[in-house]
Amino acid sequence: MKINNNIKSSIFLCLAFAAFLMPSFLSAQNVNTEFGKNRIQYHDFEWWQYETRDFIVYWYKEGRNIGESVVQLAELDHEEIRSLMEYRISDKIEILVYTDLTDLKQSNIGKEDVFGNSGGITKIVNNKMFVYFNGDHNHLREQIRQGIARIYLNYMMYGSSLQEIVQNAVLLNLPDWFVEGLVSYIGEDWNTELDNRLRDGILSGKYNSFGDLIDDDPRLAGHSFWYFISQ
Repeated sequence: MKINNNIKSSIFLCLAFAAFLMPSFLSAQNVNTEFGKNRIQYHDFEWWQYETRDFIVYWYKEGRNIGESVVQLAELDHEEIRSLMEYRISDKIEILVYTDLTDLKQSNIGKEDVFGNSGGITKIVNNKMFVYFNGDHNHLREQIRQGIARIYLNYMMYGSSLQEIVQNAVLLNLPDWFVEGLVSYIGEDWNTELDNRLRDGILSGKYNSFGDLIDDDPRLAGHSFWYFISQ
């Protein structure tokens, strides 16, 4: 997946403008990590991990092959996303891989509200992302790309230290459609399904303004905005 290079410099211009307007080598090893106790766990997960320079990928039981795919997909897209964001983080991104959506929902890892987001959005806790495999590697790659983008944006907006939080405080007023749209745009190319949804809304009179689109589908609004910028 390639993103138009024109958007690379546009991201920070748009972030600044919006803020102004709105005052290696893989090694598998067993890990005995104590996770959260907030959710009933139906499976006795024994986690293993692959570690590279930028990622730690956790997998369990029959998920080894999926874990290997996740490592490869994450490394494949990481440099492009990092270059696009023009930002670096010192922490390794941790990816917890589930063999299906049911296991992810039954996991006790993290806070209760981690899994409360709408379907299709990668779940994030700090520098950790939670992904699952539904048999479609394109869907898996989309989750990973969105997760990396979200983690980078969180570090850019909130920082990893008090100093960075103060320095980046102006960005805290960015609207949800703006941020979610960028994550969605990095996660997947503009495609016929998105195009049809937008066209149908316009032709039906449902969207008479960009504000109408934001109110109805902020994620689609933001994605279309960033696609427009890239074009």
